[in-house]
Amino acid sequence: MEEEFLHFIWTYQLFDHTDLTSINGEVVQIIHSGIHNTNSGPDFSEARILIGANLWIGNVEIHVNTSDWFLHQHQLDAAYSNVILHVVYNHNTENWEKDQATYIPLIELKKRIDLHKYHEWKKLKTKKSWIPCESLIHNVPPIVISQMINRMAIERLERKVKEVEILVDRLNGNWENALMQSIVSALGSKVNKDVFHSLALILPFTLLKRFENDQEKLDALIFGIAGFLDGNLRDKYPRALQKQYFFLRRKFEFISIKPERWKFMRMRPSNFPTIRLGQLSSLLSSWTSICDLVFYKKDISLLEGGFRKNIDPYWDSHYRFDVRSSDKKIQMGESMYNSILINSIVPFMYAFGRRHDNEEIKSRALSFLEIIKPEKNAVIEKWNLLIGNSFNALESQGLIELKNNYCSFKKCLSCKVGIWILNNK
Repeated sequence: MEEEFLHFIWTYQLFDHTDLTSINGEVVQIIHSGIHNTNSGPDFSEARILIGANLWIGNVEIHVNTSDWFLHQHQLDAAYSNVILHVVYNHNTENWEKDQATYIPLIELKKRIDLHKYHEWKKLKTKKSWIPCESLIHNVPPIVISQMINRMAIERLERKVKEVEILVDRLNGNWENALMQSIVSALGSKVNKDVFHSLALILPFTLLKRFENDQEKLDALIFGIAGFLDGNLRDKYPRALQKQYFFLRRKFEFISIKPERWKFMRMRPSNFPTIRLGQLSSLLSSWTSICDLVFYKKDISLLEGGFRKNIDPYWDSHYRFDVRSSDKKIQMGESMYNSILINSIVPFMYAFGRRHDNEEIKSRALSFLEIIKPEKNAVIEKWNLLIGNSFNALESQGLIELKNNYCSFKKCLSCKVGIWILNNK
């Protein structure tokens, strides 16, 4: 027997309650099992339990064996002083009431649990498939799967919102600066994620705002601080940026990125960091209107014009400074644009709405996830094979969260799908 399974049994009260008594013969009636605590301290809080003629409200602690109470030294921990019921699978300590300074009622579940569920759960845990229930999920009602996906989508969004709130607080409440840093970090994708994050931390937001209507200065600041304007440059465009950047650097003393940190290998030229930096500069030239749309306006479709506008014509024939390439029109792809909406814009909207107690903005953020196209990646492709296609970003975000933080850790007892399977085997 494992304690994790006992927590599941207690949460859903999946044991025989007939003539339930404590080891001292007191009649026990569970009014409310309590709130599951995943942090330190007793396993369940705010439980309501009728013991004999008295209603008790407090904590419940669960162990496989009674002796685990002493093994974990709960008798020495003040956090366990409000435990009103000790629940064990196997009562293996004689004179439990005499070992306690103050007696805590105890019930044993060994003969009250259907071990068939336990064995089925163990089978799920030992599965080597992509997800534990891969061979069984086709039996689960779609409504159960949908409910779990939606719950996971909200969990994922909540985690991102907390990250936004931490960033905003670190920047003393400057929402625009925090949003800019988040977008810059998102532009790095996987390969250049760390270096784009470093760039986000050192870009001078005040100056970028000041030069919003001066594209050349924006380009010079961004490419210069990124480390691409040092050394000998031949083409007219980078030489002009270099001259502008050197002037600004003498005046403002910038910190810059070492150019060798940027990676160009094993990626499409359209994803090269130079192209992403050009797109960043272009969107910052529309920064005021972008922020207005994010925080105050309703039509998110207007954002696309600011994010997917054409960058400097130089990049139509180059992917790197001084290196000629075939002609093409450079514009941020739909996939990258949607990724920024999902991972930066929507969490910022929701966090802004929560911080300002504005339910309309929070609701708008969620509605945007319902109209944005789902991500395209290996995780979503596999889910689509198992349960059918996801139709929007809300669903795909939920599926990613479900796989990464539940299925991969085999948290079947915390999953609606897993619970349905165990209850219907």
